[in-house]
Amino acid sequence: ERQKYYFSFLLSGVQAAKEIRLFNTGGYFLDRLLRLTRKVHQDRRQQQTYELRWDIFLGFLSSLVAGIAFVVVIFEAFNGRLTLGDITLYISAVASVQGALQGSMFAISGLHESSLFYTYFTNLLALPDPLPLTTRPRPVRKLTSGLELRHVSFRYSEQHPWVLRDVNLFIPAGQCLALVGLNGAGKTTLVKLLLRFYDPTEGEILWDGVDIREFTPQELRQRIGAIFQDYLRYDLTAQENIGLGHIKHINDIDRIRQAAMNSGAHKLIEELPQGYQTELSLMFANGKLPTDLSGGQWQKIATARLFMRQDADLLILDEPTAALDAEAEHELYEHFVTLVGGHTSLLISHRFSTVRMADRIVVLEGGQITEQGTHETLLRLGGQYAKLYGMQAEKYQG
Repeated sequence: ERQKYYFSFLLSGVQAAKEIRLFNTGGYFLDRLLRLTRKVHQDRRQQQTYELRWDIFLGFLSSLVAGIAFVVVIFEAFNGRLTLGDITLYISAVASVQGALQGSMFAISGLHESSLFYTYFTNLLALPDPLPLTTRPRPVRKLTSGLELRHVSFRYSEQHPWVLRDVNLFIPAGQCLALVGLNGAGKTTLVKLLLRFYDPTEGEILWDGVDIREFTPQELRQRIGAIFQDYLRYDLTAQENIGLGHIKHINDIDRIRQAAMNSGAHKLIEELPQGYQTELSLMFANGKLPTDLSGGQWQKIATARLFMRQDADLLILDEPTAALDAEAEHELYEHFVTLVGGHTSLLISHRFSTVRMADRIVVLEGGQITEQGTHETLLRLGGQYAKLYGMQAEKYQG
């Protein structure tokens, strides 16, 4: 029952929405939820069938007793032998009949309530996707030229301020681009637009010259791998936690092991009680020793999910390394840059030792691009990047 509610939480909560859309794991979680729901309902039906049999028997018995009492009272009253006790018995019999009828009414009311809930549920499933979908979607081809943001602006509604304003950016295929900026500059929002969690309020995003709104969101996301700063820690096995990065290969243990090796998670998983079959959960022990991981270990597991899509056209790291120290983060990004050589990739990080690994760096300020170039070029420019770099350098030197 607790597992059923957990998968229901994953499917209906906001926290998991990004990864479910990106990795297309909704079907997998829904299947787990339905299987658990069927199991729970089967157990409930058995219990309810048992209870119903007794309810019918007791209801029949109650009605029989009430009927007999009613006949006896009439007969005795007809013969003039009705006493106070007889009257009491009559009242009790009538009360029993009323109780049985009331129970039936409660059951009918519950059935009606369930039918209304089912109607609301089916109506919810029938709601259209909030993203406008083209009637004739185009196939998503392998990225060969690059991604372009052309005059892209975005805000969540007319009542909200602009998060991005007139952003023009080209990311050549095969290049590693780093995004730099203070919190609230619009970096994560830009990533959400690339993944088509939202559509631009103004402007367009082009994939090899094709507006991404001409693709289905699901097919577009299959060409992209990403890990977010608020990545999820699934209460599932180590294998599932990694395999969810590419749901089609969730049972491909060789691919999962390779992804774990690339992220540095393989060794720690091998040391777990059941290896890749260890439940990384304190919620569902299932008769086994509960196992949880440290923040840094979870980070490696989450990064392995990204490496499940190492062959994707676009790979994104959106500041997922808060649980790592500077040295561990540097090693992770260095490993990432090496592994994705030749792939189009996007790095978001506050640490400049990481950012300088990119082929090109873009600085966002207040939702607008103010600088772009290599690490050395931006330092010579003496703008916002040089200022932020100097502040961080002083911090480490101090």
